[in-house]
Amino acid sequence: MPTKLFLDHGTLDLDEGAFHPSSGEAVVLTPQELALCRWMAERPGEPFSRDVLMQTVLQYAPGVNSRAIDYTVFRLRAKIEANPAAPKVLQTAYGKGYKFVVPAQPTIEEHWLELVGAMPGVQAALSTSLQMLPEATVVEVLRRRGIVALGPAAHTIVLQAFHALEPEARALLVRLVPWRRLSSAVLQEQGAGLHHLGTLLKEGFLLRREEALFVPTCLRMTLLEAIDRADLAVAALAHARWVEQQLAVDWPITPNTLLYDSPIPDVDPGLFQECQEAMAHKVHLGPRTLRVLTAQRFSSSRAVIEVARQLQQQTKGTHRWDLRAREANRLEALGHTQEARSIWRALADEATQRGWAHRRVSATVHSLRGTSKLDARTMAGLTAVADRLGVHSASCLLRVLAAKQATKERVDTASADAIRYARQVGMVHFEVIALSSTLGGFRFGQREQTVPHLERAVALSRAASQPRLEAQARNNLALCLADLGQFERAAEVAREAIRLAEDVNEAARIIAGRTTLAAILHGQGELEEARRCCMEAASLASGAYYSFIHILQACVEADLGETVSAEASLARVSLDTYQPWVQLAHLHIALANQRPPDRVRAQLEHLPSDALFGTWLYLDYRLARSRLLLAIGRASAMQPAVHRVNLRVVASS
Repeated sequence: MPTKLFLDHGTLDLDEGAFHPSSGEAVVLTPQELALCRWMAERPGEPFSRDVLMQTVLQYAPGVNSRAIDYTVFRLRAKIEANPAAPKVLQTAYGKGYKFVVPAQPTIEEHWLELVGAMPGVQAALSTSLQMLPEATVVEVLRRRGIVALGPAAHTIVLQAFHALEPEARALLVRLVPWRRLSSAVLQEQGAGLHHLGTLLKEGFLLRREEALFVPTCLRMTLLEAIDRADLAVAALAHARWVEQQLAVDWPITPNTLLYDSPIPDVDPGLFQECQEAMAHKVHLGPRTLRVLTAQRFSSSRAVIEVARQLQQQTKGTHRWDLRAREANRLEALGHTQEARSIWRALADEATQRGWAHRRVSATVHSLRGTSKLDARTMAGLTAVADRLGVHSASCLLRVLAAKQATKERVDTASADAIRYARQVGMVHFEVIALSSTLGGFRFGQREQTVPHLERAVALSRAASQPRLEAQARNNLALCLADLGQFERAAEVAREAIRLAEDVNEAARIIAGRTTLAAILHGQGELEEARRCCMEAASLASGAYYSFIHILQACVEADLGETVSAEASLARVSLDTYQPWVQLAHLHIALANQRPPDRVRAQLEHLPSDALFGTWLYLDYRLARSRLLLAIGRASAMQPAVHRVNLRVVASS
């Protein structure tokens, strides 16, 4: 087994016991994390159960009930994964445990070639450095500083070779430097002749990988600093325009489409890297590039917020407005509701002052969303304005919100209106959301009628190649099926929702899917698997908004008899909205503390069965009540056996 594993975003050194990211400081692994890495790396791709890892790696005795391996996995993912929400190395094998997936490893020569290229003088300077310093240190400094890290002589060799190129070959290299990967289409567009390409390959400025060319990483950093600023600005602008053109394929953006909430098509990771490169050059970026850079597909919500704030310094006008709206959108997703509303109000004021009617309507809707001010009358007025202006996204959103808040007499009509409007304007994204709004019928006992709508939402999002929407629709469908008692099918649908969300790196959908699966498994009595799902969801979530995960985890832990852990989980709940669930969790704990099942059942009957009625939380609360009844049933079935054991103990004494 190799002692160094080259991952997508850094190097895992199993001898040193540290992970060296491509950028940033090295991260040291704990003895347990290192032992787990070494043991699983020797058996790549094989799934191992929690018990096997506990006994083999952590040296626990058989039968010991501990979450040590789960905590070790979560901490390790946070250190070595590019995105812990969608792990690519230490993966979960559902129903089996965990597996260690090692990407294809380059040879050491390939690794260094990609970094510094094949110039003999540079290679000699690299060999000297490797004789004196640890390999990981050399890699880290090279990635941070470029060829100059190898010393003045190596730096001079590169600059001399660059200036010694024929003028035409040098001009071509300048045009190509902004790209990370040079496909044949890029080379053709930049007018690359075979003779000059051959020269650049021969001199070591270009390398070939499969069907594409690229400039070695550190060599590229040095060239970006050496090229004339004016020439580089022209090349960088051409690169940014090319990126926008690539994104424009099958992705129309009209003046009536608000950038911050428009759905984005699937974007290849390589093209996303080119978007990042365009951002680094600090040139004018197109609206699609800005949208991709602030998409959650490749980053966490917190990272998106940071990027949006940085890009606001490089943009102005409507682009800057849209980026600030994107920041508010992600703050809302993290549960920072008040901060988000404050930004939305400021954006609404700015849009009013500048005469941006479309953006004013949208910002107003978001600033009022979730407050008592957005009542039926206000929604009707805003919907009329949005319809008149053609702000389709706001019109659809308002109709979906109206369906969510509709009375029993109006819920079917409101849902049908939301679906009709989304179809009329051809917005698949909102049609799927509108179909999901039929979940409102669950509030009024319309369970069977809702399932066909959700199945259509799944089919529609799949046909439109919208995996994020499909993950959301499948999660809603899983909840409905669980409420109907179809647990096996519900679990299957939930697992597919998680897979889709992981494929597109959508953290919020991953959290929702794992929480739903945990609830389903809890209902089936598969408590260990349910707890694992809770912990995986909790490890990705942050903020008070996700308190429901801790409540569910407390219920599962109580049913496992771990009342101290359950109490600790409940202590993390901070929103009053979830108090009905908290009361149910306390009853789970009381049951685990040997309170008679009949007494717990009586206490449950005193809790309102329609708590959270009229809200989206109602369905989850219904399922939570059902799971408590199942736990009471299990405790009642065990009680006679426990009573007989106690009688035998008394008789023997």
